[in-house]
Amino acid sequence: MGVLGLGLGGTAAALLASLDSRLHASALVAPVAALAAAFWRGLPGARRLAWEAAGIDDELVAEVFAADEPLRHAPRSLPAGRYLAGGRADRLTPPRELEALWQHWDRP
Repeated sequence: MGVLGLGLGGTAAALLASLDSRLHASALVAPVAALAAAFWRGLPGARRLAWEAAGIDDELVAEVFAADEPLRHAPRSLPAGRYLAGGRADRLTPPRELEALWQHWDRP
């Protein structure tokens, strides 16, 4: 049994792969590897300024998202059952974040 996810679905698939030992394969296509960073990048400028004025910054957002960050969990499947793919020009999932997940998943 395996799981496949694209975008935020890839993020959910990564989390599921770290929780469910029945999964033998995990395929993540353009997963959001750093949820807090993606959320912070996606905030419109005026909203970000308002949040910063209220004392909410990227570090606080990172704390809120910490439990759901794929980079904090290890997959249970063997490396041969792991697949990651992404795009070089993807703005939601920058290549550096996908590479970090690739490294974290033992370079499948």
